[in-house]
Amino acid sequence: MQRILLGKTGIEIPRLFIGTGTSDEKDQCIQARVKPELYAEILRDAYLNGINFWDTSDDYRTYSHLKLGMWNIERENLVISSKTYAGTAREALRVLNQSLADLGTKYLDIFFLHSVDSLQGYEKRIQDVLPGLKQAKEEGKIKAVGLSTHNIHVLEKAVEHPELEVIFSNFNRYEIHMDASIQWYSRTLEKGFRSGKGILVMKTLGEGLLRDRVKESIYYNLSKPFIHGVCVGIVSRQDLEKTLKVLKEIEEESS
Repeated sequence: MQRILLGKTGIEIPRLFIGTGTSDEKDQCIQARVKPELYAEILRDAYLNGINFWDTSDDYRTYSHLKLGMWNIERENLVISSKTYAGTAREALRVLNQSLADLGTKYLDIFFLHSVDSLQGYEKRIQDVLPGLKQAKEEGKIKAVGLSTHNIHVLEKAVEHPELEVIFSNFNRYEIHMDASIQWYSRTLEKGFRSGKGILVMKTLGEGLLRDRVKESIYYNLSKPFIHGVCVGIVSRQDLEKTLKVLKEIEEESS
């Protein structure tokens, strides 16, 4: 598995990482319905195959899954990210501390302002919540501060903000769950990349709508030089096996 430094964060990640918050038609997390013991086995198999970066959130309800998956693995060998919808610094710190307790870890590698999808929301959360994340970083509870968004106008703001170290954006060639063209998103993400931001992308498989085009979709996102990490939602062992098979084929074709 190819590895890369995530912008200027100093965090090394695999080019592809696991998302644990795939939504169903009712916008509920599918992974949360999998028994934690079974999902932990999937995560550990992913780790053994070089995928040591797992993304979660306090609203996914998959902390117990990750905690079991993390068992007996040296913490420094994993990259764990989480998120919060908190609207104040105090609430963000409360969520972070609870997340650390639930995951059984002393720190998160990345902690995101979650789904900042309007300019009004962006301004408010930058003003009211970001100071709490900066405090947590100073205390060693997080390594890098990030923001996730599905909105092109917020993305344009975020890639220019000096204290946002990692940006997590929707991105796929068929523009599913995207509110602007792939060209617009590409220009904006490339701008963030050039400034030293860590650039991560989600919706690689369009919330499952591109499952018949897995190889094409993963290859497209991995081929972009301005993207550090590509998130793929993994629900089952079959998902993991298919993703690993695709990665092997891509690597063989690229060599």
